[in-house]
Amino acid sequence: MVHALWGCRTLAKVRGNCAFLKIIKSSDAMHFHDFMLCYLKSLMSGDLELLCVILWRVWFFRNQVIHNSKEMEVGEIVGWASDFVDEWRRARFGDQPRPSNGSSSFVESPLRWTPPAGGLFKVNTDAATCFVNRSIGHGIIIRDSSGMVRASTVKHITATFSPLVAEALAVWHGILLAVNEDMVPFQIEADSLHLVNLIASGVPPLYDVGPIICDILTLRSSSPSWSISHVSRKVNLAAHYLAKLALSASSNCLWFDNFPPCVERFVLSDAPV
Repeated sequence: MVHALWGCRTLAKVRGNCAFLKIIKSSDAMHFHDFMLCYLKSLMSGDLELLCVILWRVWFFRNQVIHNSKEMEVGEIVGWASDFVDEWRRARFGDQPRPSNGSSSFVESPLRWTPPAGGLFKVNTDAATCFVNRSIGHGIIIRDSSGMVRASTVKHITATFSPLVAEALAVWHGILLAVNEDMVPFQIEADSLHLVNLIASGVPPLYDVGPIICDILTLRSSSPSWSISHVSRKVNLAAHYLAKLALSASSNCLWFDNFPPCVERFVLSDAPV
């Protein structure tokens, strides 16, 4: 079982994308119980959660190969698992920080949206996916230091990307909008912790989201007047519902100094008092 879920040559890319697991040298001859016990004793709980979801995803693809004759999509396993763990953490802990024995990569988020400092803009981005309709929606909203909306947009894309790729594309579009409209310098907020950590690392990963991360990093080198940080979904509701709207939009829409009615209550609740 260790060979099928971890040691197989097909999974070399998965192992290569899990630097935190290289502290243990496993063998295909190990019993699965011993394999898990080694990691149970050596990993923090956050990384152990990620390992379990990765193994679960590998098992899913193994079944797809055997029963549906589908190829194993190795490149998206780690990214998908990281997004799944992020979503579970949001549902489990909400806006509260992780317990102290969790993964050191978790970043505490503010309890509500806050305006940027004077002279800065804040760009909130989010993505929504619908695999049934093969569509992706991007929501982007840009506000100034007084909380006023300077621009908002919804983008509809017909494609079936992974949630991580969809989120990365939303951030990329948000950067382009702010730069092209000269709303600089600016801060970006996104609710995918894994994506924010990938961008912050400065090293594009080898799986599917890598080329987009590379483009984002190129934009940072050519237009260094921006930074990115992670926020919880509850802080990112305006962008979130713009992304939901984009899923059903018949065309892309861009508003300056305005926004669609569906996000009015979130914009008003975010306004500084």
